Amino acid sequence: MSNEWISVSRDDKKRVMRKGAGWRRRRPMTAASKDARYANSSIDDYVHDQKVMLSILSDCQRALASSRFHQRIFDVCGTSFAHSDTSPACLQIICYGIGNFSRTSSTNYSSSLWQLAEVLCLRQELQGKSAYSVPLYFYDPCSTNFEQVFLMERLQVEVLADNDRGRRAIEGNPTLFYMPHCPARLYENVLSANWDELHSETSTPLLILGNSLRNYCNPLYTLKFPCMKSLLPYTTEIRLDDKTLDDCKIAPGNIVGAFNDTYLTLFASVIKLGPQPTSSPERDDEDPELL
Repeated sequence: MSNEWISVSRDDKKRVMRKGAGWRRRRPMTAASKDARYANSSIDDYVHDQKVMLSILSDCQRALASSRFHQRIFDVCGTSFAHSDTSPACLQIICYGIGNFSRTSSTNYSSSLWQLAEVLCLRQELQGKSAYSVPLYFYDPCSTNFEQVFLMERLQVEVLADNDRGRRAIEGNPTLFYMPHCPARLYENVLSANWDELHSETSTPLLILGNSLRNYCNPLYTLKFPCMKSLLPYTTEIRLDDKTLDDCKIAPGNIVGAFNDTYLTLFASVIKLGPQPTSSPERDDEDPELL
């Protein structure tokens, strides 16, 4: 049996990594739930109609696009990527761990849905600024077949087939890792996979939208996350104040819960730390944070 990280939603706000194989759903899809009218659904029901899903998602995007919260993210990303020496055509977004965005209702938009809406707003504006297509790669082991098809057919998002557990090298492409509320191990894996890139003389911009890395770097985590600890002095963290979401609160759902304790992490253009540190022998699926 292969060991995969699996996001388990709790009100679609927190995720943990879980051992197992294949895709996991919060609840089974019955014929009754598939045929149920969306208007009568609760937060524990799933949307199975692409047009309905697109309509709800568009509502979220409209609410976010004009918010101070979104504008702050776009300003930081736009400035960081504008200073890149590489072609803007290489800019990419990698999205991990959003969860089941189709698990929502018309009166209570899920946190996962809000998170998806924000990354789509970012892609749209970054494309408009660069005049190039910005690829968006997506992976969440909880995602349903409906969600994957919807992402690919309706939103032109590339759904990754394999679970790389965050070990995805950016290979010289300016990259935003969009991973709100992901487990610490996933952030460590991203940094480990891109250690050489971050130390390159022509360092490529790499940004992370997610939790504060500083909050993970206490004595208990020193051996578990050596890349994170070593790179911390070379990071700048920008806290995204959820008060800037006030202009979105008229929209249904817990939008603040979707983005609470969210930061943009930037890395210094010159980092000199030597060889990559060796982490503890713990495997991803054996980490105490993972179930």
